[in-house]
Amino acid sequence: MFKIGEVDLVTFVIACLVASASYAQTNSFNNNRGNVCSAIGNGNTIICNPGRVGFSDELGVQLVQNMPSKEAPVSLRTIGGNADQAIGNQVQQFLIAHGYKVSRTAIGMLSPPPDQPYMLQINGNQYELTVAPSAH
Repeated sequence: MFKIGEVDLVTFVIACLVASASYAQTNSFNNNRGNVCSAIGNGNTIICNPGRVGFSDELGVQLVQNMPSKEAPVSLRTIGGNADQAIGNQVQQFLIAHGYKVSRTAIGMLSPPPDQPYMLQINGNQYELTVAPSAH
C-alpha cells in the first residue's frame, strides 16, 4: 500500500474529497424554458437539464383548431423514451376523444432529432403530428 508519511493514499484521497465537498455549494434555479439549472461550487460551473414539454387540454384545443377535418387520418409520431411516450399517450387519447382516427408510430430515437416538441404538417388529406417532448 502506498503511504504519504504516516497516512495511506486511500485515507488521504477520502480526506481531500470530504474537505472539498464541504466547500461545494449547489444552487438550483429554473429558466423560462422549464430547464432546471444548478450552479455548482462557487458558481463557475452551471449544469442545465432541459425540461420536457408536457401536454395540456389548451395545447390540444390549439392543435384541433388547425385540424378541421375529422375525416382526415392523423399519423402520430412520438419520439423519445418512456416519459416522452407517456405524453404521446395523452396526445393520442385527446385526439381520439375528439373524434380523430389516429395511427401511431413510437420512435425511441431519431437522427437528426426534431427541433420542436410539437409539429403539425398537413399533407393532402392527412395530418402528420410529431410529438417529441424532450426536443429543444
